[in-house]
Amino acid sequence: MIQQAKAGGSLEPRGVLVVGMGDETRGDGGIGLHLMRCLAQLDWPGSVVFTPADDSIPERAERFARVILIDAVDGPSTPGTLYQVDPEELLACSLGGEGSGLGLLTMLPARLRRRVSIFGVQPGDTRWGAAVSSQVLACLPLLLPYLRARILTAARDLTAVN
Repeated sequence: MIQQAKAGGSLEPRGVLVVGMGDETRGDGGIGLHLMRCLAQLDWPGSVVFTPADDSIPERAERFARVILIDAVDGPSTPGTLYQVDPEELLACSLGGEGSGLGLLTMLPARLRRRVSIFGVQPGDTRWGAAVSSQVLACLPLLLPYLRARILTAARDLTAVN
């Protein structure tokens, strides 16, 4: 079950918000949502919250010390390759605006983007109506444990600081 971020909370940001991004009607373009849902089914500390992307994320992200975005990211490698992308570098290299898939990132103030980590999976097939490609599905046994380890590390690092 996907845990939902709750309203309210302390003034000091705590915890890790994991946001699944993408469009599930576009094959591998929905891989961020697919990975988020798979990860959410695992056992997690209470400080880790999973949610699909929506317009409330910029406001909700304010309450978290770390925000992890998972999405499809087009790069130079083969389908299923995982990239870790710096938010500011991604914005600086982007040719598009809100319609480029960076809408959520552009909605976050710079002070909040410092708390963001982006993990992107190289898509193979992003056609309308396509399913997640076999090349990307074949990489899930590697992607899921890696992402789990990164999320748990972020949660542990926050616990050590607080």
